Amino acid sequence: MKNRNFIIPGMAAFAVVCLGVLPALAAETTFTKVTSGPVSNDSGSFIGSAWGDFNGDGLLDLFICGYNEKNVFYLNQGSGVFKKVTTGGLVASADFHVGATAGDFDNDGNLDLAVSAGVGAASGRRVTLYRGNGDGTFNTVRVKCSQKIRPVA
Repeated sequence: MKNRNFIIPGMAAFAVVCLGVLPALAAETTFTKVTSGPVSNDSGSFIGSAWGDFNGDGLLDLFICGYNEKNVFYLNQGSGVFKKVTTGGLVASADFHVGATAGDFDNDGNLDLAVSAGVGAASGRRVTLYRGNGDGTFNTVRVKCSQKIRPVA
């Protein structure tokens, strides 16, 4: 079989832009072991987590799912320091939480959280959706599904 080269319009310009930008986006390959503070010293049964800027300060905050216990949530204060959040529905819920994902489901510019539960639980569990207020606080979203979900054709 002959070697064929295909040129896609705009692809050469895209490649040049990528080659110029990618070196600046090199990953940080140095890690520092953190041995103090709530993130490294809190103990419990934790499975899933989600990182995101939940209070709009430009720093990544951390949500961790509690398995058969309460969730934990840490606001990043900068310089490797995290503040543990101890109030609010997000951390008051105790269940068999196994996963979390962050996204802006309502397009308001604030990160929201979907937290799943169920693996290992005695009965079926649910996914809880938390609407982010943009200041590190959340409201539980009540969703009523009354229609059957159909695959997209």
